[in-house]
Amino acid sequence: MLLDYTSLLLAAGFSAAALALTLIATWLSSRAEAFLLTWAIGIATAACGVPLFGLYTAQFRPLFAWMAFVCFSVGLSTILGAARQFRRRRFSLRRVILASIAAIASFTPGFLAGHDGIGFICFNVAAAAIILATAYEYRRCRAEAPTAVAGLLILYVNTAISFLCCAFVLPAAGNLRLTAPPQNWAEYYNAISAIIGITGIGAISLALHQTRLARHHRHDAQTDELTKLMNRRALLERFGARNLPARTAVIIFDLDHFKLINDRYGHGVGDSVLICFAAIVAEHLPAGAMAARLGGEEVAVVLTGTTFEDAMAYAETIRAVFEKNICGTDEGSVSCTVSGGLTFQTEAGAALSDLLGQADMALYSAKGGGRNRIATASMRLVA
Repeated sequence: MLLDYTSLLLAAGFSAAALALTLIATWLSSRAEAFLLTWAIGIATAACGVPLFGLYTAQFRPLFAWMAFVCFSVGLSTILGAARQFRRRRFSLRRVILASIAAIASFTPGFLAGHDGIGFICFNVAAAAIILATAYEYRRCRAEAPTAVAGLLILYVNTAISFLCCAFVLPAAGNLRLTAPPQNWAEYYNAISAIIGITGIGAISLALHQTRLARHHRHDAQTDELTKLMNRRALLERFGARNLPARTAVIIFDLDHFKLINDRYGHGVGDSVLICFAAIVAEHLPAGAMAARLGGEEVAVVLTGTTFEDAMAYAETIRAVFEKNICGTDEGSVSCTVSGGLTFQTEAGAALSDLLGQADMALYSAKGGGRNRIATASMRLVA
């Protein structure tokens, strides 16, 4: 071997310690991603087992091996908890404790009975099971970043296989009561896989974190803070740089006498009414459609792949539901109505700005016609 087993253990330990420090530093700059801290604790706990296992290989005292396996089990279980926390955004201490206890309970009887070989086999199987469970947690969120998650799965599965190899080599050799620390190809494969896994999984997971962080920043930049609808910027980024396809409808809604509500009840009540309206728009929004707050009390909806009749039915539904809706506010119940302007194109070619202009003209018509109604752009289709 180009490297002796002790050198490989040291490399794995230093890699784990470096990764734990990196994760803590990353968490300090982004504390909303708590899974980073959980993961750092798991890696650091597992790293504590490396010097203990080194003492075992140097002195051949089974107690050191058992203590190392306890550290590895708790560390791997915590890493499993971090993976679940990454997917579900909440940490379950109970699951980590149960996984740790199950793993420790699997190999402790072998050591107590003096059959440390059985203890080694049970630990390796338990470690492989925890690692595969961690891989499964990431697999369940593969839609978030398919390529990165695929890389994680390969590394996790390879590491799990290396533990299983260690488990199967010992009984094949008849070593159920060890007379010396196990030194075979499986142990080397396991150590090398651990080094590669720590480095690769660390790099990919940090990249996943950065991707998620960038996605959150982008979402925040495109979301209206009050109504939680998309904002004008998001609408322009999605539709503004190209001509819209055929069978596209654009609707602009505007709350009736909204200024009077603000003047009479205050802007806080006005905000509550606007939030109620936005919730109704979002609740009834068809698949593939987009709603965005243009500013003030104006909300635009873009419907693609629709018909004039369906777009009109949607606009009328929003109008009718909001008319009957009573918004609860700190000042009591407040009701309001909404007017809308709708335009529709049968053929591709119009830009978003053109359709917004047509819808705005229709909105003025609805306002002038008595409000609480939906009007179209002079009842003509945009070609």
